[in-house]
Amino acid sequence: MISTAPSGQVEDEDLQMNGNDVITGESNVDELMTQYPATVSVFVHRRMLCPGCPAARFETLEEVCRIYHMPLQPLLAELRVAANREGTRA
Repeated sequence: MISTAPSGQVEDEDLQMNGNDVITGESNVDELMTQYPATVSVFVHRRMLCPGCPAARFETLEEVCRIYHMPLQPLLAELRVAANREGTRA
């Protein structure tokens, strides 16, 4: 479950997935998409070319945010929701 601040924004704390995995700015993009395929749609929706990009194997979420000139926290929040939703499927 994701906690929100009084402002309605997702708090900065890391959301744990499936017991011990955590999505942070240091998460590898390719590993994230492999472990949580539902996160691919987040990149596609944001018009990011990470799915299918050979460089995704070597880049972190922080790095792709710098490349695309976008803030890290909103991307992390969306990825965590997608991964969490996938993790709760039966």
